[in-house]
Amino acid sequence: MLHEQTVMETIQKLPKAELYAHIEGAMSAELMHELASRNGMRLASRKVSELRAWYTQRGLMESLTVYHESLATLCTHDDFRDLALHYVEYAKRHNIRIAQLAISPQLHMRRGVSFAAMLDGLLEGFQTAEDSLTVKLCLDIQRDLPVQDALEVLTESAPYINAFCGLSMSGSQIGYDCTQFEPIFERAHLYGLRCMVEAGTEAAPSDILHALGSLHPSQINNALHAADDERVLRYLALAHMPVTLSPLALEHKGDIHCIDDMPLYSFLDAQVSLAMCSIAPELYGSLTENYLALHQLGLSLNDIAELAVSAFDLLCDDDLEFMHYQRAVRDWQAEHTHSSLMPVTETLNEFRI
Repeated sequence: MLHEQTVMETIQKLPKAELYAHIEGAMSAELMHELASRNGMRLASRKVSELRAWYTQRGLMESLTVYHESLATLCTHDDFRDLALHYVEYAKRHNIRIAQLAISPQLHMRRGVSFAAMLDGLLEGFQTAEDSLTVKLCLDIQRDLPVQDALEVLTESAPYINAFCGLSMSGSQIGYDCTQFEPIFERAHLYGLRCMVEAGTEAAPSDILHALGSLHPSQINNALHAADDERVLRYLALAHMPVTLSPLALEHKGDIHCIDDMPLYSFLDAQVSLAMCSIAPELYGSLTENYLALHQLGLSLNDIAELAVSAFDLLCDDDLEFMHYQRAVRDWQAEHTHSSLMPVTETLNEFRI
């Protein structure tokens, strides 16, 4: 069996598609310190080593505190540009070829940051990636903020709508009915945006059904508690609804106690269309580390490759683009694996813990 570090290095070379991550969650402790210093914020008085240690704190409230403190350092066009530059470098290190990234305008506009400064800065930074990375930007709205706020985001974004490929909804779920956002999603569908919803992460499995029935998303993110109801799993499978999971984010926030509690095989046995995501790579762990967590749960490198191919299938714009990335994954398999390249559903039972 390969040493864990060797497996990590091998998976890092795997061509990847990031199906869902918040660009604000890609801010490192070093970048946070730099932006805080640039903008004259109190965080600048803390050592980078202290900020790094802060990132490792576990629990939902601790994670949210770090996330919002880092987000507050983004004030100008240049700040957003530097955040995008940081993500481009991260993507190169982890061989991420396509990334569907969410930006949370509500949280920035409330602080007086203009929509134009935010978007123009990000686009300038992402342009440096050239052909190494394709970025698909999504507007993210917060479920635990007023619907009117979300409406203002869509109104503000209208002149720039061609810069976005999707609309996602995140935020606290308990006590916040997702169906109240139906008018927002109706407008997003009219704009031609690909819609995604975080549902069933904290809330019960019924939350997923409510989201599907009222918001008509094309992807459900971090639908952890779907595993608690076989009927919901069957529905997701029959509807061919893509579901993302971020094992490390779920563990970090306390949604699961440890990686071993991850109900991975419930989704795979039900033949749900499953993909991995990082949510916030600097805060919770990179996409590489999330794939490594799957390996620790018993998936082979070939199984992980099949999940990577599925992620490209969901994000590629046409068959030619998909075939290009599929070939890249197959080349990685040929170099780093020795067993037959059977589909994931045929190999998983061999690795059941």
